[in-house]
Amino acid sequence: MKISTLLKSPGNWTQGFFARDKFNNPVNSNNPGAVKFCLVGAMRICYPDLEKRQDALDKLTRALPRRYKRSGVVLFNDARTRKFSDIQRLVRRAKV
Repeated sequence: MKISTLLKSPGNWTQGFFARDKFNNPVNSNNPGAVKFCLVGAMRICYPDLEKRQDALDKLTRALPRRYKRSGVVLFNDARTRKFSDIQRLVRRAKV
């Protein structure tokens, strides 16, 4: 599965934690009750193989806007002004 498939709607995306359950409680991304994921949590689900996960992280990092190149995917995802459309655009650009 690709990240773009897992994060198909705003209701599947979260900030501040790898994942959340249907009650919006923070959970580990591999928790069976997880229904919302941040970019890193989604990456952990979609790419369980560490080599493929690193490749996905590299692609996401290369696709980040210039001002986030050094701070990374987590800070991009968790920025207060971040919108789901920004996440979708990044994932599309990274092709993950």
